[in-house]
Amino acid sequence: MTSTDSTTTSTTKRAKASTEPRIPSQFLIDKKEVGKRIKALRDKKDLTQLDLSKLVGKSRAAIAQWEGGDATPDLTALTALAFFLNTSAQYIGFGISGSNQESFRVPVMDYATPAGDRVGEMSLDLDFHRGLHLPASASLRAVRLPRDDMMDGFPRGSVIIIDEADKTLVGAGEAFLIFHRVPAVAYIDAVPGQNIYSVRIGSQKFPTEGGLPVIGRVVAAMKSFA
Repeated sequence: MTSTDSTTTSTTKRAKASTEPRIPSQFLIDKKEVGKRIKALRDKKDLTQLDLSKLVGKSRAAIAQWEGGDATPDLTALTALAFFLNTSAQYIGFGISGSNQESFRVPVMDYATPAGDRVGEMSLDLDFHRGLHLPASASLRAVRLPRDDMMDGFPRGSVIIIDEADKTLVGAGEAFLIFHRVPAVAYIDAVPGQNIYSVRIGSQKFPTEGGLPVIGRVVAAMKSFA
């Protein structure tokens, strides 16, 4: 290669580099800053590292690594962190302040009186919320399950999202939160007909004449790994 060829190649490389898109600095993940945000949000919620680890299904050591800036959460863990820390994934990952354009606020209701007492608030990632394909009339509430046997495959501490505006029983297999002496998750065991509904709560089936005292339809759930 001649000196002229070498000069031309170098010039071409520089020109190409100058035209390649650059990633804005705010989209470069800074592990230390991510860790600081996770810790600050955890402290604000008055959670220990062990508490948070149980919620997101990771070890306490993993939480410590994230907060220390030695590692960053994967996408699944990031989504769970945003949900339980009442923020958005964008804020945890990049420090972009949460807003209504980034997350959807859902009130958390006390399990004993889910239709009444509000005890906190959670945020759903906006894309997750859109993926639920809910009607405009939907009225969402979050309820934390106090026992292991309340909903198939979801242990104590899991969070269910219910649509309080939807009380229409339409098909077998759907889950609803109802009052059955106490609030309980019930599955429709038979399609409604002639004002007689068959539902399953845990391992028991209940034929119920007339309407059911429905609180709302379960539209989503986030499992706790406690």
